[in-house]
Amino acid sequence: MRVALQFSRVKPGIAARLFLAIVLSLVTAGLAFSQTPAPPSGVSKLDSYTPAQLMEKAKALREKADQSGTGSASIVLDKYPGHFTMLGFRDRSGGAELHKDYADIDVVLDGTCTLIVGGTIPDAKTTGPGEVRGTSIQGGESTTLHKGDILHIPANTPHQMLLPSGGTLTYFVIKALESGSHE
Repeated sequence: MRVALQFSRVKPGIAARLFLAIVLSLVTAGLAFSQTPAPPSGVSKLDSYTPAQLMEKAKALREKADQSGTGSASIVLDKYPGHFTMLGFRDRSGGAELHKDYADIDVVLDGTCTLIVGGTIPDAKTTGPGEVRGTSIQGGESTTLHKGDILHIPANTPHQMLLPSGGTLTYFVIKALESGSHE
């Protein structure tokens, strides 16, 4: 397994680090909890997913992506103070995007893509509060991501996922509010 954290220093909040540690242990070891452990002190509940559970949830996303015509679908799994988790599926390349307040911490569950990060988004359009979209990125750096890779894309950073012809990508996302940002 390769870990792609070269884009920035990871600085999510304590809850995001706890959740990321859980995800990392499940993905790298492929293990499931036989029993749900007691939450750490101060945590009201502990959510956990095995890779198999996430891939099962992704089946519905595959159908939704086919029906949408965009080749992409996602769902919010859980919401927490300062961050939330999502599951995403793609069967074609996505456009360029930038989240002004939220960092993306992604775990590739299945598939491969070329990730373009940095640079600028020509003809960028605001599509919602703190959300910017475009068709491409100019001047970004590219890296190839594979199953098991983990990456952190800082808030306010252009990024785009390009899939190979006929390829798919299933990924788990932690959207973490970066310090200095607001909800």
